[in-house]
Amino acid sequence: MVLPAGWSGMAMDPGQTDELISAVDEANAGLGERIDEVIGEDEVHVSAIAVNGIVEGKVAPILLVLAEPVAGRKNHAIKDDVYARLSSLPGLSGGLAPHDVRLPKAKGVRYDYTISDPALGEIRVRSYLFKWANSAYLVNFIVSADLINEAGSDFDSIQNSLQFGA
Repeated sequence: MVLPAGWSGMAMDPGQTDELISAVDEANAGLGERIDEVIGEDEVHVSAIAVNGIVEGKVAPILLVLAEPVAGRKNHAIKDDVYARLSSLPGLSGGLAPHDVRLPKAKGVRYDYTISDPALGEIRVRSYLFKWANSAYLVNFIVSADLINEAGSDFDSIQNSLQFGA
């Protein structure tokens, strides 16, 4: 994936997930807890993270890639699992409407949703589920609802650069 100008990102080792979630929670109190709720299982880990600055009192644009091994599991079972995890997030408003997508260099499932959080306000999330090799990746674009218009073109640029196996 290619990050737009102004973004900083890094790949993560599976063992760094807890450390990263703590750092995210320090920057945005409560966001680390939300990430933990999505992860839910021990085998899920943060694969990559990227941010575009810090916005006081808001969730600045974040790219968070979660990965989990899925060897031997069928695509529909993986999709159902992810749907169930996202559907049970506290503060989810408006529900989920998963739909298959074909990006320029990848295909997967897209989920758009809003989380209402007492501390963080409304958070918009655009998540893409992709399976490649023996792993499933949940690529999440996260931002405060009132910053979505500013972040939208960056999110579109990153999503269009996604590719697996290259």
